[in-house]
Amino acid sequence: MPTSTVYEITHNRMFRKLKKATHLLRNPVLARGLIFHNIAAAIEHLDVITYVRPKHLIDAGANRGQFALAALSVFPDIRIDCFEPLARPAAALEAWAKTASSNIRIHRMALGAQSGNAQFYVTSRDDSSSLFNPGKAQGEMGISVKAKIMVPTNRLENVIMSEGISRPCMLKIDVQGGELEVLKGIGRCANVIDWIYVEVSFIELYEHQPLFTEVYSYLTTIGYNLRGVANCHTDPMKGPTQADVLFCRSGFAVPGMRT
Repeated sequence: MPTSTVYEITHNRMFRKLKKATHLLRNPVLARGLIFHNIAAAIEHLDVITYVRPKHLIDAGANRGQFALAALSVFPDIRIDCFEPLARPAAALEAWAKTASSNIRIHRMALGAQSGNAQFYVTSRDDSSSLFNPGKAQGEMGISVKAKIMVPTNRLENVIMSEGISRPCMLKIDVQGGELEVLKGIGRCANVIDWIYVEVSFIELYEHQPLFTEVYSYLTTIGYNLRGVANCHTDPMKGPTQADVLFCRSGFAVPGMRT
């Protein structure tokens, strides 16, 4: 890669980090998370969260709670169910959550299509860890497997009863290749989950992972419509690699759209 390109990428990353830190410190909730718990909220999702206006967030692949913290900063009374199988990020999530809100529940497990236990690939960046083995593309990006562990898995419909879900409900999925497995475990909860916000891939970052077209096809078959795309990431060498895609349940009154 040319030296000028490397400099430009590094400069842009530094600028984005500085801009994000400034935004975090302006909001009391986000600032407390950053200063006291070293949690940098995922503010790149704030526009989508604000648009959706969820009363209940189901956070699959919560990591340290970056997305949950962003949602809490906008809607302080929101109910949140976080799912995170890795011990260290889950502990960090629990530490800030217990001081932030009594409406946050943390489930130390991975969501999937089956209940039981499954092999989990722990990577050099814990937020890239997955039930799927990282592929060649991840290695080229500097991600490597540090360990393989067993983690508990369960279907969403077995953990959260549909009757106990507040509406509108948003399911956020960021599980590094396991998106389709989470969706297959929704079951009867699909009747009360109004929004699904899922990170999808356009190239295979994990071995045998489903790509955007498969996730899109499955969601449309169970009654969800594509609403929009956000945060598209483009690699200088590989082109568009990932994006966050918003779906709404068919028949739901979508804000700002004609009926």
